[in-house]
Amino acid sequence: MKNLFPFFIAFFISACSTLPTLPPVDDVDAVWQQHQRQLSKLHSWKMTGRIAVSNESDSWHATLQWTEQPDQYMINIIAPMGQGGAQIHGDSKGVVLHSDDGKIYQASTAEELLARHTGWRVPIEGMRFWARGLPKPNGTNIQKLNASGQLAELNQSDWMIKFKRYQQVSNLILPGKVFMDSG
Repeated sequence: MKNLFPFFIAFFISACSTLPTLPPVDDVDAVWQQHQRQLSKLHSWKMTGRIAVSNESDSWHATLQWTEQPDQYMINIIAPMGQGGAQIHGDSKGVVLHSDDGKIYQASTAEELLARHTGWRVPIEGMRFWARGLPKPNGTNIQKLNASGQLAELNQSDWMIKFKRYQQVSNLILPGKVFMDSG
């Protein structure tokens, strides 16, 4: 098992259209409150993007396909050119990882499962919120908003999350490029 701290993750989300820089708003905090309320109602979503992970001695990248439902989620990690992959399925009963070599692993959380069987310390529970541009509930956080009322930076659960770009998806403004750093 490899210890991947310090750890860096970037995920780029494919969706409809990248927004030009949004104009500044007069009351950033009011826009942020309204934005949070709107995004917190989003319980079912799909995301396709790329993920890159690196530390001082190792790095990898893959395609990430994430489907979120109110009571379960499924994450497919597909490495390039047949180098492997995994499927993670989580619900209230726990998390199951199906590796590309046919092995099945179980744990109570995705973080525990990935750490135990891959050595990766990936904050899946936080990413379920960060992918929507929200802080994880009930967690201590330090946040910085951009001039348009969305998260620009979030420091939460020992991770620094930087929201580099937003995009329009249907009637929502969601992150399009996110960098996460720990360590």
